[in-house]
Amino acid sequence: MGRSGIGCRLYGPGALLLLAGLLTACLAGSASPVSGKGPALDPGSNDWAPAAALHLVPPAPFGPAQPRTAGISRVDATPTPAESPRPGATLVPSVPLGGPASTAAPVPAPRTFVVLGDSLSVWAFASHGTRASTTGAWPSLLAGMDSDLKLVHNAGVPGNTTTQMLARLRRDVFAYHPDILFVLGGTNDAGDDFAVSTTVANLRKIVEAARAQGIEVVLLTIPPNNALRSSRLARLRQTNTALIALGKADGITVVDVYTALASADGRLPGAYAAADGLHLSTRGEEIVAATIYAQLTAAPAPQLAP
Repeated sequence: MGRSGIGCRLYGPGALLLLAGLLTACLAGSASPVSGKGPALDPGSNDWAPAAALHLVPPAPFGPAQPRTAGISRVDATPTPAESPRPGATLVPSVPLGGPASTAAPVPAPRTFVVLGDSLSVWAFASHGTRASTTGAWPSLLAGMDSDLKLVHNAGVPGNTTTQMLARLRRDVFAYHPDILFVLGGTNDAGDDFAVSTTVANLRKIVEAARAQGIEVVLLTIPPNNALRSSRLARLRQTNTALIALGKADGITVVDVYTALASADGRLPGAYAAADGLHLSTRGEEIVAATIYAQLTAAPAPQLAP
């Protein structure tokens, strides 16, 4: 038999029957699950055309492939479409650093303060009294007026001048890291015949040093004093005038407790004074605390009867 074509010498009758069976099975297996018909052959083409009942929609691409990196640099990174998770993988949403956001408003911490001064900031007396008490002094009264104010140290030392107050700033003020420093000094300067310029210079240095530590400073004028002779009393008043001018020039808060306490003739009223006419009664201490608080909060000062 010749060698041209597909000869029985290469493919016997059994092989031809097997080939025919395979062809029939292939045609039958490609039937559409929708219409039950297989794809129709286009007579004018060598390609298979889908039957009219089939609607084959190619899958939408994920998008342009993203360049792969050598690894994920962030522990909460989400895979890009080109790096889709493995089948069955569970994605855990990332939590921002610091935990879930809280809806509660933060509660501000109270503002802490230290008082630098002399006995006028430490002792309180009964009206016309002679026995000093550490209860009822204006620093603790001020702290009791507002929960947002907290007294962390009363650095009042009886008999201190402003020179001595300046010398102990680091130990008695800066060591406590207060938000606010209240300074009431100058009474003993007037009694020791300090020049007005010396007292003002000391207080300016205290302010500058405290501000360098980020501390807000409030100066108080010197209260009226019935125990001073006229020349020293005049120096006390000159010091107060200079303190108010310093506050305006340097942007320092100055609370004028002298005016709040003084009578029309510039004396300390008996209801506000201890027996010595120098120290304050508990009523006088209340006036000081109320005057400070009113100025700091821009609230009207309470009217306290003498």
